[in-house]
Order: sequence, then C-alpha cells, then structure tokens
Amino acid sequence: MKTLSIIIVNYNSGEELIVCIKSIRRYLTNVSYEIIVVDNNSTDNSRELLKEFSAEIKTIILETNTGFSSANNYGVDKSTGEYLLLLNPDTILIDSTLKEMIKFLNLYPDVGVVGPFLIGKNGENHLPPHYFPLLKHQIMEALFIHNYYWKYKKRLHQENLMNQLSPFEVDWISGACFLFVREVFTQTGGLDERFHLYAEDVDWCKRIRERGWKIYCYPKCKIVHLKGSSTHKDFNSLVYNRYKSKRIYGQKHYTPLKYIILHFWVLIGLILRLIVLPFRVNQKVKEKRARLKGYVYSIIIWTGFGSMITFNSPEKK
Repeated sequence: MKTLSIIIVNYNSGEELIVCIKSIRRYLTNVSYEIIVVDNNSTDNSRELLKEFSAEIKTIILETNTGFSSANNYGVDKSTGEYLLLLNPDTILIDSTLKEMIKFLNLYPDVGVVGPFLIGKNGENHLPPHYFPLLKHQIMEALFIHNYYWKYKKRLHQENLMNQLSPFEVDWISGACFLFVREVFTQTGGLDERFHLYAEDVDWCKRIRERGWKIYCYPKCKIVHLKGSSTHKDFNSLVYNRYKSKRIYGQKHYTPLKYIILHFWVLIGLILRLIVLPFRVNQKVKEKRARLKGYVYSIIIWTGFGSMITFNSPEKK
C-alpha cells in the first residue's frame, strides 16, 4: 500500500497536466505515492503528452466524459493509498505542502479532510471556502450582488486568515486540492455522481461533516491554482453544469419551501442574464453565443421541461 494516492481527472488540460505532474515529482519527496490520471475522453493532445510518464503513472482513458465526480470515484476505486488526494490538473506544487497536510491528518484522527490555501499564478490569494451556500447567497448571486458581498466578507476575514497560519475548521474546501483519509470515502460512498461538474465538493463535504468528520483549511500550505483552464474553454458547458448542479444541491439540502424560493430566484437570475448578455463588453461574440445556449439549457432544466423534450445538452457531446 502506498502512503498517498493522487487522483487527477483530466479533460482537455494536457499542457497544464504535465506541469502539475512535474511539480509533484519535484516537491513530493520521501513519500511513497502513486499518480492516477483519469482522462475524461479528452480531445486535445493529453494522451500524447502523457506517454512521457507512462512508466511512472497509471493512466485510465474513459470512452466518454463521465463528469468530475464519476471519474474521481473511479480513480479512488483503483487506488491503494492510505491517504487520497483529488487534485486538479491546473494546479502546481511549489513546496512540500502535501507532506505537511499528510502529517496534519495523521496527528488529528477526527479530521477527515484538509485543503491548502490556494493562490493564483501571480501569487494572489483565493480566500478558502468557509460556509455552506445558504439561500440568501443564492438570491444574491441571482441579482449579481454576491461578488460585492463576498468582497466585503473577505475584507473582514482576510487579515485574520492570512496571519493565522495554523489550520482552522471550515464547512467545505475546494475539490481542486482535496486530501482525505480513505475511511471518509468508505463511509460516504464518495462524490455524488449526479453532479457532472460544480458543487460536488460542497455536497460531499456536507455529507462528510454529517458523518462526524472535521474539515480543515491549512493556510500555511499553499498550492497554485490556475482556475478552470479546461472548463473555461467551453462556456456552454460551464453555464449549464453550474445551474444543473445548483438544482441538484438545492433538491438535496434545502427544505421544500426554501427550494421553491430558490427555484423562483434562479429563474429570475437566468432571465436577467439573458437580458444583459448582449451588453457585456468584456465577452467576445463566440463566448456570448455559448453562454446563451447554456442559459437556455438551464432554463429548460429549471422549468421542468428537461425530461419532456430532447435537446443536445453539453453533457451529450
């Protein structure tokens, strides 16, 4: 058995994936580990690039894009490590962060999951997720004011979090770098495969905490995250999957009344986005067309007509 199994789900992120693997080789020393790359039917040059590492990593090529959750679960099933790490291909190790996080899990058996402080390619800090998304957050997002709200919250917490290098408990952490003990997977069954992309990490953390495990962010440990290098190439899929996952999460975790309220405000938000889309000056025509399709697909799903009509959703490509 290896100490650590690293599962990387790849979809059209070949160049970033190779940089990620090389950073693991450089900084993860004196730890027995395996790398399992699950390729979600990429159409770029990922498979060719991976041949360079064929002797030292396990590559699993899927015939279709099964989604982030399903591919990660498949990778975990094929792993042997005592600890498991879900790692995005657009992440880069810059020091011995992974070893520090493994030590932390080993010291505190009641902690099931730990994540690092994610930073951007220019060193900017991405404030770690803290609270589960409440109904008020969903309404603010529908009305375009959530960014201002979170900026305000960040100002209140940023200095404290940055100066506090010791780990602190959170509701959930990002699936971009998600280190956990194997027992967490055994008890919860892993990621909910109904989530094709987005919100799967939030949902899983909620179920993990319900099992009595604690979840921590370790700000002393930092990893570069380039943020969505593959998903941002397909804005149709990005929009559609975000709203589909929002619906699944609401159905699972909100009361019937709150879900009805969520349903109303999400549709209002989608309509508002259709109205303002032509006026967005920072988006090219091609991106606007892709987003338009995503919004239309999302409205179809949220109005309940998705099961009654046939349409070429991004997942069916």
